[in-house]
Amino acid sequence: MKDCDVLKSFSIGDLVQYVSYYDDPIGPWKMSGDLGIVVALRKIDGKYEVVRVRWISDNSVMDMAPESLMLISDIHINDGG
Repeated sequence: MKDCDVLKSFSIGDLVQYVSYYDDPIGPWKMSGDLGIVVALRKIDGKYEVVRVRWISDNSVMDMAPESLMLISDIHINDGG
């Protein structure tokens, strides 16, 4: 995983998607999951980064590691034209 500061990579209000990653020796794979909205950002003990997400599917709130989230940056809505 890339080395970055979660406070710079996510912002409150960002749309994110849960992404699990499995490092299989034959070939790594990535699986996409639910969509959520970032509602809080914080660091614990200056070294652990936590992103609090409200999940759209069931309206639950959960603290997540930033490595398990992907920012949805460009959403194009088809207007039928």
